[in-house]
Amino acid sequence: MDGQKLSSKEFKQEIYKSPEAIPYYQKAKRSKIIANSMAAPILVSALFMKERNITSPNYGQNRPAMLLLAIVSSGTALLFASQDRKNMKTAVRLRNEMVVY
Repeated sequence: MDGQKLSSKEFKQEIYKSPEAIPYYQKAKRSKIIANSMAAPILVSALFMKERNITSPNYGQNRPAMLLLAIVSSGTALLFASQDRKNMKTAVRLRNEMVVY
């Protein structure tokens, strides 16, 4: 904001000075939490993508369900990460427009 680097606590205090920016900031935080929570399904699906049971006739082949889980989780994470970025930029823009120099 205004060319200076702020800590997350200072950033939150600055955003809460502008009532118009608060809903966008809250949406951004919520989107970030959802995007970050998609890391667990992506990691699980990456670890268990290949069949590991040596007695299985499909040993070493990809599991379609795990591949689908990885694709859906990645897509969801990217969607919410882009929403987070968009809403955070809007909150900062509204906060900067409110400030009178």
